[in-house]
Amino acid sequence: MKFVLTGSLGHIGLPLTKQLVADGHDVTVISSNKNRAASIEQLGADAKIGNMLDEKFLTDSIKGADGVYLMMSFAHSDEQGMPNQLSKIIGATYSNAIRNSGVKNVINLSSVGADQGPEVGTLHIYQNIENAINEVEGINVTHIRPTSMYYNLLGDITTIKRADAIYANYPGDVVNSYVAPEDIAPVIAERLENPKSGVNVKYVASDEKTGAEVAQILGDTIGKKVKWIEITDEQKLQSLMNAGISEELATGITRMGAAHKLDAFYADYHKNHPTLGSTKLTDFAKEFAKIYNK
Repeated sequence: MKFVLTGSLGHIGLPLTKQLVADGHDVTVISSNKNRAASIEQLGADAKIGNMLDEKFLTDSIKGADGVYLMMSFAHSDEQGMPNQLSKIIGATYSNAIRNSGVKNVINLSSVGADQGPEVGTLHIYQNIENAINEVEGINVTHIRPTSMYYNLLGDITTIKRADAIYANYPGDVVNSYVAPEDIAPVIAERLENPKSGVNVKYVASDEKTGAEVAQILGDTIGKKVKWIEITDEQKLQSLMNAGISEELATGITRMGAAHKLDAFYADYHKNHPTLGSTKLTDFAKEFAKIYNK
């Protein structure tokens, strides 16, 4: 089968490309970075280099494919504005490219929270893309909704080193769901090889832990007593803006954190609970420690 993958050789793209090539498929990987072409070809895939927001390029690239994997890219966010605006541009580009190319089977990388409104902050951008793709008639689409990526925890290294603490604007007894990219790739591969008819949603997760448990596991692995400390929304917003993040984006991130305090945030996830992947937080903690100790 012929598959076209966006996202270059990123966290998900690399293991996904390897798996599909190993399964004997004709794989094309789209990247905006011409320096990635050689690495893509070394894996046994074809490389297409271009701008994902170029509708004609995307249409031509996916035409004739048995299936296409789409993911949001912020590679061109500087020229197209903030995430909410960019997501609408991406949604329109994707839907037009799908419609005009004639592709019938689509896998879209979305996110937990995509079923909700602006109250989930930056995660609302994924609903914009889902809605745009859903408007295309006569296709089969699965929206893959992973939970929080383990690697996002790497952003807490600075405060752990400075204060032995992870700061968040929701309490440490909230149970969060986390996922490893290597647990997402097989789910995408399976849906590409065996598409489901109509519009579908598939959640992907690897482990579920409270904030306090996250702090303890990471702390134990690096030999520190790490605390999960709840801060106010105002403190979260200010810390993000002090780090140079725009007020609009910082507000979205703050709302996303605050949404974790609401039962509605994980309601649809629990209603459609996935079988958890094999990569647990304790596994990721070993990788966390390597980066922490560099």
